[in-house]
Amino acid sequence: MSSRGLPWLKQDGEEFRVMYREGPEGTPFHTMVVEGFVDGPVDVCKFMYLMGDMPLQKMKAGIGEQLSLVRMKVSWPLSTREAIVHYYLFEYFQDDLIVVLTNSVSKSKNATETLYGFNNEVIPEEKDVVRIDLVGGFVLQNVTSESSYFR
Repeated sequence: MSSRGLPWLKQDGEEFRVMYREGPEGTPFHTMVVEGFVDGPVDVCKFMYLMGDMPLQKMKAGIGEQLSLVRMKVSWPLSTREAIVHYYLFEYFQDDLIVVLTNSVSKSKNATETLYGFNNEVIPEEKDVVRIDLVGGFVLQNVTSESSYFR
């Protein structure tokens, strides 16, 4: 049980762990933690934080800062979800460590207030999808020359 009294659903494997918890009752918030090992060094795993869909993918906002449209297809009866994600990337070369902090842009009409230099024409309107908010981040670190740790 967590400090808020809500239980975690967990699935543990030999090389991974997934934990999920619903947010407080009456809110749309959920918490998810995924950690485990990836077969390959960090430089091979960069695709994980460069995922995206449509021309918005990999639009550079500043040094170590990008904007990306991420779309997730989910099982029926839910509709496809997408998030416009504004993320910062920090690389710590001495420790073979990459840290990515993410925050979604809630509505395209708010983009100019949230992201300096972008206008509403750059961010597409949602079509036949549900736009979701996403706040979080992840870390990738080399463990050996053949594997990395993800959390």
